[in-house]
Amino acid sequence: MASSYVFETREQKLQALKDRDSRAEGWFVYAVKSTGVVCRPTCSSRLALVKNIDIYPTAEQAVKDGYTPCKRCKPLEDRGWNSQQLLAEKAARLLDHMQSTDQLNLQELAQKTGCTKWHLVRTFKRYIGQTPKQYLTNRIKKRSPPAEVPEIVTKKHYARSDFRSVDPKDVEKQIIQSINTWKPTNEELYQMELSLQ
Repeated sequence: MASSYVFETREQKLQALKDRDSRAEGWFVYAVKSTGVVCRPTCSSRLALVKNIDIYPTAEQAVKDGYTPCKRCKPLEDRGWNSQQLLAEKAARLLDHMQSTDQLNLQELAQKTGCTKWHLVRTFKRYIGQTPKQYLTNRIKKRSPPAEVPEIVTKKHYARSDFRSVDPKDVEKQIIQSINTWKPTNEELYQMELSLQ
């Protein structure tokens, strides 16, 4: 892939053609002298010899010079020129309506977009930057805050929480120490007297 989004020199443009760099779309078109056809940088047609390539800023200028627009990539059309990108965008819109990853069925999604599931995953990753499942998971995370699971408090919970990660010997020491240091309050003494009568 070309290292820059700006394609200023002929060498950068030729490298973008060799790589079929999708970032070159809109920067230039190329015309092939031997066939008389003008194409987009990402056209799937076989690339011509470098000596037969003329580069133009727009397809209209190439057509004025006598070149014919390619029937595959249709360089004169503004929108809809990149059917693969449109496929990825359509799949993304369909995923936006799903509420959970359980609803994701790649086979159905591929049928709705008109391709195989393997082609869908490759194309989606190329244009969106992640797989459909990753995209859906991230969208769901952004949509709703994480749900808090309520903690159910029981007597056993308190018993467990008091002694979590405590050594049993330390617990025994604490119990003995609390027995040895216990001093009854006046109220407790009064209650004991009443119970003895």
